[in-house]
Amino acid sequence: MKKDYQELLNLIDYLIKNNDNATLKLDKAIEIIPELSAFKTCLCKHSAHKHDNIFNHSLEALINVGKYLDKSNFSNEEIDLMHISLLLHDIGKTVTRSFDEDGVTHFHGHPHQSALITKNILNRYIIDEQKKIIIINLVEYHDDSMNPINKDELPNMINTIGIDQVKLLLKIQRADLNSHSDWYANKHKAALDEIEKQYKELCN
Repeated sequence: MKKDYQELLNLIDYLIKNNDNATLKLDKAIEIIPELSAFKTCLCKHSAHKHDNIFNHSLEALINVGKYLDKSNFSNEEIDLMHISLLLHDIGKTVTRSFDEDGVTHFHGHPHQSALITKNILNRYIIDEQKKIIIINLVEYHDDSMNPINKDELPNMINTIGIDQVKLLLKIQRADLNSHSDWYANKHKAALDEIEKQYKELCN
């Protein structure tokens, strides 16, 4: 029997509002989403990340999303979709981790694997098919940084997932970026700013 989608929303609410530490939050999240248990042993060593624990990064990202949007321009449903997407956006790192000769961690292909795992998780829930598609798309494309100099990249993404989903994707990317190391976030901030500007111009 499929589970109630509200269970996921209750988990998100707990993760955002509760003052428990990240370890306790992960334990609670594992009760709802067992796949997250892999985060306990899948650590990250890379200067672009300020967290060595991928769950802590994901937790900061989903909490961050509220800082980077005007809530009057987003429905509660859209915010819920972004929160769930950010919780799961890096779950594919648990099956794609590799190390280079210097011991630096890499996760090549993790967005696609994250999307596949997310689809399996969502299939356990009673959820509108369009909501499921949006979450999977946001996870799949969260790491697709669009180059503002190439004027085709934003339109191509809009053609791929739709203009309304791109609005959510840009906020996902903002929250994700600002959960990285400061030097990495600062390096990529200007490009994301410009893509958001181009998006607004397309919408007007």
